[in-house]
Amino acid sequence: MAGDSDIYLVKTDENGNPMWARTYGGSQADEARAVRETSDGGYILAGYTDSFGDPRDVYLVKTDADGGVLWSGTYGGEGVDVAVDVQETADGGYVLAGYTRSFGAVDFDMYVVKTDNQGNLEWSSTFGGTGWDEAVAIQETSDGGFIVVGEYDIPRSVTGYLCDVYLVKTDEQGNLVWEKTFEGSRYKRMCGVEETSDGGYFLAGTHGSPEGLTSVVYLLKTDADGNLDWEKALEDVQDPSIMMYAMCSTSDGGYVVVGSQLRHGPLWLWLPNFARDIVAAKITEDGDLVWRKTIGSRNADETASSVLQTDDGGYLLAGTVANVVPGFQGLYFPSDAYVVQLDSDGNPL
Repeated sequence: MAGDSDIYLVKTDENGNPMWARTYGGSQADEARAVRETSDGGYILAGYTDSFGDPRDVYLVKTDADGGVLWSGTYGGEGVDVAVDVQETADGGYVLAGYTRSFGAVDFDMYVVKTDNQGNLEWSSTFGGTGWDEAVAIQETSDGGFIVVGEYDIPRSVTGYLCDVYLVKTDEQGNLVWEKTFEGSRYKRMCGVEETSDGGYFLAGTHGSPEGLTSVVYLLKTDADGNLDWEKALEDVQDPSIMMYAMCSTSDGGYVVVGSQLRHGPLWLWLPNFARDIVAAKITEDGDLVWRKTIGSRNADETASSVLQTDDGGYLLAGTVANVVPGFQGLYFPSDAYVVQLDSDGNPL
């Protein structure tokens, strides 16, 4: 490791066996929040850098198929700038979304950056108000623009963690077309957005109950103009600690969302350790639950932060795993990268 922390990229074979591993970064902290395979067989990584930032900038790294660096770029202003998601665009460039404290942001604003295929900045845009606003996912839309989902206005108070859904539609140059907010009595935190066959948008995430005692998988569907078609709370996928971190569309028109929840059982078994299990749920395009799976092992803290469908119709989940010391609250060994392969019914292979 070159610095305080480096970006770590691992390539595996179809059975999860490592083929190669690479690290990227400088003398300070560098982190990737998203990685995508690109059309040339390489990879694009997006996150932040303290090594090359001023003071912390968005960090974009393009590699070849073997993980060798082709180029890297930094983007941002005088404050903290972080990318959370990245996508390759139809013109061969890249679009990033995250949050910024530069460019006149009062707290944090949603931040969208568009580059060409060599990482040269084409444009950047910010969206938000006077509170904390950030993006969690971005997709290019069929009209050449972009749809960005995130959260806005997160006040800290004795009532706890509060945020609402923030949905932004831009044109191909990052100019605002429309923006919508969807309010809740506690928090609504989305993890992904996909354009639907009717030109609308499907969002998935987590919704906290008004009393703060439980969380539930939350689904939201809009029309092409961002107007609410319907919203659903999946009562079969709820838990006091559930949080969904990623989603993907599936070949049958549905979706899979993944995240984590605290492991349950007798109070004296799970409370001292705060260990988590992976949660995965398959959902139809109408928001109906197909299956829910919980994946975990005793004395391990496991979570999934990304998911994709594989060629055989199954699902690949990636996240972290750490051993837990039984009986010692919050005491973990260092976490490792963790990959889980599921079949089409959500069963681990």
